[in-house]
Amino acid sequence: MQDEPAMPRWAPRVSRHKISRLYRSDALGMRDEALLDEVGWAILARVESCLAATQAQRGQVTCPACGSVIRRDIRPGKKADTEILQCGACPWRLPWRDYNKTIHNKHLGCAGMLVPCRQFADEYPGARTYQEKIILIDTLIHRFHWQMEGHAAQPGAATIIGGTMTEVADFLDALSYGDQSTPGLRERLGQWRDIARDKAYGPTRTRNRTGPTTGSGS
Repeated sequence: MQDEPAMPRWAPRVSRHKISRLYRSDALGMRDEALLDEVGWAILARVESCLAATQAQRGQVTCPACGSVIRRDIRPGKKADTEILQCGACPWRLPWRDYNKTIHNKHLGCAGMLVPCRQFADEYPGARTYQEKIILIDTLIHRFHWQMEGHAAQPGAATIIGGTMTEVADFLDALSYGDQSTPGLRERLGQWRDIARDKAYGPTRTRNRTGPTTGSGS
């Protein structure tokens, strides 16, 4: 009996609760390195999944068995439903339609977030200090789709953090900040709110916080 082919595994979106805990402790001046790493590596796994899924739909599939790149024929007129993925480095093969089904309804598309996602994937593994890591996380989750191209659309964090678009926008707006927050975090929040208000995502009210408050749930 022939073994079933290996299927791609996609990292889930990251819990809002864990991110909220990280920002709440940071606002109190508590630098929880363990929690930071837990959140950071979970975001990295999700980012890598989003990049791989997006690249697969654009024509470059990573073989789930050996990690080699399989180049698809995506020329106009080619029928994707009958396409067979065949790895040239190992015996793995699978119909594209079966591979593509694993991507559906998982919010993995990051076409408008490719640049910030790639930057995070490149830089986070080499970050050493608490400040470097949390700034990388904060920068990524406050990006908007297509922002790097000059026309920001929906919040990019909805690809990375669990919840609906509105829930994620409300969550980002409600993250905890305080006088003891890591330098740079509160400034980025203000920039995010300016764009969110302009695009009518999440709360349109401006909050002036002088101390840490509790963020949204998971």
